[in-house]
Amino acid sequence: MIRRSLVLAASAAALALLLASTLASLPAGAGPAGSRPAGTPPLARPGVIPAGPHVRMNAAQASRAADRCASWASKAGFANSGPRGRLVIAVAIALAESGCDPRACLNDTTHRECTPQGTRHSRDSIDRGAWQINSRYWPGVSNNCAYHGLCSARIAYQRISADGTYFRAWVTYIKGIYKRYLPEARAAVRSLRTGTLTAAYAGLCVSYPRDHRHAKARLARCGSASNDQMWTRGGAKLRTRRGLCLAAQNHRSGPVILERCSGSWRQQWWGRSAYSLYNRGAHRCLTDPGGSRRIGYPLSVGHCFRSRAKSWYRP
Repeated sequence: MIRRSLVLAASAAALALLLASTLASLPAGAGPAGSRPAGTPPLARPGVIPAGPHVRMNAAQASRAADRCASWASKAGFANSGPRGRLVIAVAIALAESGCDPRACLNDTTHRECTPQGTRHSRDSIDRGAWQINSRYWPGVSNNCAYHGLCSARIAYQRISADGTYFRAWVTYIKGIYKRYLPEARAAVRSLRTGTLTAAYAGLCVSYPRDHRHAKARLARCGSASNDQMWTRGGAKLRTRRGLCLAAQNHRSGPVILERCSGSWRQQWWGRSAYSLYNRGAHRCLTDPGGSRRIGYPLSVGHCFRSRAKSWYRP
């Protein structure tokens, strides 16, 4: 019995080690979006109400609403990790919660729709804005932020969804109501061109501390929606707000910098398997050297292989 127990324990330990190494090799976006992270935040709003404000939209209105929320959510840091990815889910949730209306208001105390002005000084439990951020669960979120599309998206990303990794804070996700809006959400995300260049490590984005030539691209904390995290995708190029292009400085190795856009292959980034970004001029992939995950750490190009340090989600 003792010998058999030792064998079983050794086998279990080996299996756990294999599972841990396998999960570590996967991009962060491959994990379940509803899995419970450590220190799970409270609900976005009370789960006892079947749904939020009554959503009334025709096809054209739903398309425009999805475009709005896709822009806000992408700029906030939700990763564009595919047709079932985090950005698509975030947009579908906002459509289900409010029709992506930044002025949407639901009084949970009276179970009636309301207006931001009419409940400004109310002590009732109020669901506010596109992502219906509740005033009692989130008293630190001001009305000005909750009823502002981009600010609301930032709170939804950083605090409620734990950097876009947890969606069970929304009742429309738990009940599956958001699935009705997945077609509109996917169409809006497909049409996106501007947003964050997000790392597979949750909460990290590619930034440029100065929007000037020769500035080095670095890791930054997602969720600020600041200009130095915004990239516009045009073909295989990634442009800054001022129109400079992300480029490999040298062939084969070296840092990643900003340059004037040209026909150089060093400015062309092609998506490959496992969300790697292959630089055609350097014949290498965009990488976080050593998997540092350190804010402010410069990025570079390196050998291409399956790793979180080499997985990136474009707008």
